[in-house]
Amino acid sequence: MPQPTRYEFSTPIRVAWGDMDALRHVNNVSYTRYFETARAEFFVYLRERFGHKPPDNQILILTKLEFNYRGQVFFPANLEVTCGIPKLSGRTLLLGCSMWNEEGQCVADGISHHMWIDVDSGRAIRMPQEFDPVYQAYLQGELR
Repeated sequence: MPQPTRYEFSTPIRVAWGDMDALRHVNNVSYTRYFETARAEFFVYLRERFGHKPPDNQILILTKLEFNYRGQVFFPANLEVTCGIPKLSGRTLLLGCSMWNEEGQCVADGISHHMWIDVDSGRAIRMPQEFDPVYQAYLQGELR
């Protein structure tokens, strides 16, 4: 398994008691919810930093999620989830995430695959022009 990447953007996550399973460690589904929260925060950050707002009829959808479990997490815990963009092209965006415990160990990492679609037709489209400032920052080596 390749070494995980600690991306520049990060979101703190506090583990809730209800996130544990019968074995008293954080349930694997909770890890994916933590990444979902971090992805949402990352997109808010991009919107605030670059001022982009996609047209109402064009959305970015999740098409695939790849996930590596690297370690157990127990309640109580504070985690740091980092996000970045390892790949961005005309039609797709790959968003990388990694989750770190308080000792600085990576406990999970993954890649989510996204594509832009036109809501009316349901078809894949090219990246909206409004997302171009993010694309330019990506090309300059930022956001990775």
